[in-house]
Amino acid sequence: MSLTVNGHLIETIEGGSLESFLKKQKLLYSRVAIELNGQIVIRSLYKETILKNGDVVEVIGVVGGG
Repeated sequence: MSLTVNGHLIETIEGGSLESFLKKQKLLYSRVAIELNGQIVIRSLYKETILKNGDVVEVIGVVGGG
C-alpha cells in the first residue's frame, strides 16, 4: 500500500487505522493536526479512520507563541 505523508511517498505492508499508522511512525503527539485527503480528521476519529492505498496524509505540528 502506498501513502503520501507530508509530501513523501511511503510504502507500507498493511492498511489499518490512522491511529495505528501514526503510532508506528511515532507521529501521534498531542499537538498535531492530521489532514487526510484534504480534510482535517478529528482526533476522536483516528481509531476508526481506515487508510487506503493512495491516501494523502499531512501531519501538521501546532506551534504556540505570542
